[in-house]
Amino acid sequence: ISKAISVGGSGGPFMRGDTYGPLRDYLPDKEGMRRIVELMLSRRDAMMEELVEERYRKSLIRGHWENLSAPRLRPPGPGPREDSDNKSFFDGLAKIRVPVLLIAGSDDVLLERGWERQLASHIAQAETLRVEGARHQPHFDAPDAVCDAIESFLAA
Repeated sequence: ISKAISVGGSGGPFMRGDTYGPLRDYLPDKEGMRRIVELMLSRRDAMMEELVEERYRKSLIRGHWENLSAPRLRPPGPGPREDSDNKSFFDGLAKIRVPVLLIAGSDDVLLERGWERQLASHIAQAETLRVEGARHQPHFDAPDAVCDAIESFLAA
């Protein structure tokens, strides 16, 4: 691996539990999927409707709903998970020796604002891009801006 890119993903430590209701509560139906997609995208157009339909259909495939339900699971045993402070996660980031581009949506309601800068502070060669007006999946809200950033990053 010579370079890495993360679009809308923090690896988990910056999740906002207060906005995850539609993900936690999803049972396969179109309105439930619409609530999930509205968390992911700021756009409200035909493309969003296509995505709702596509993701709803996929949620009916065996195993997909179970995967979406994973956030509801709790670790076995009493008490918090071992390493609940994410120390090993951040220690692992510090070992990354390739350039990394972290792309975030400015209006992401699923992750803490500034997650990309916090992650970048642990990675020696990290760059960040915040896509204005985008939510958790900025590649859908601003595909040209995200593609341009990725192409530029890979070409450098």
